[in-house]
This record gives sequence, structure tokens and C-alpha cells, in this order.
Amino acid sequence: MNLVLISAICHMLSEEENRNLLARVYRALAPGGRVAIQDFLLRADKTGPRAAALFSLNMLVNTRGGASYSEDEYTRWLREAGFGEVRRIPLPGPAGVLVGQIV
Repeated sequence: MNLVLISAICHMLSEEENRNLLARVYRALAPGGRVAIQDFLLRADKTGPRAAALFSLNMLVNTRGGASYSEDEYTRWLREAGFGEVRRIPLPGPAGVLVGQIV
């Protein structure tokens, strides 16, 4: 498998569940494979962008362990899973795409 797209899923999961998911994705990908995560991306201090921060509050109230996560958190999880290269593709609004690649 060369690409796994995870779109609007990670915010429903806890940190532990996301780490587990990314480890499984890494194992499923072929050498050079990529994962693309599209979701709300918070700043490192988790105070914005506003829509992402408010959405995180919604996940706190309506899920067992979900939240919006920061680019730094996703990058750390991807690196822990084994992805050697991580980059952000900016999108308009509070959502973004992070791409991790096996190198």
C-alpha cells in the first residue's frame, strides 16, 4: 500500500488510540509509503485557531477521549510510529493536512 488517507477521524480518538492507529498504518505501508491526516490542527498552545479550539471542546463533551490536536502532537506521533519525513500542506480555515512518509 502506498497511501493511507485519514480524514476527519483523529479528533474522535484519544491520544493513545491515535498513536496505535498511526503505528498500524506505518506497518501497512510499503517502503516510501505515505499517510495523509486531514483534520483540525491546533496551534502548539491549543488556543486556536478559534474554530479548531471550539471543535475540541465539542469533542471533549461528546466523545470518550476525542479532541483537536496540534501539529506538534501529530508530528511527534508520526515520528514515534516510524515516519521519517513529516510536512504540512496548508488549507484555508482551521483544518490542515499533515503528510508522513516512510523514508
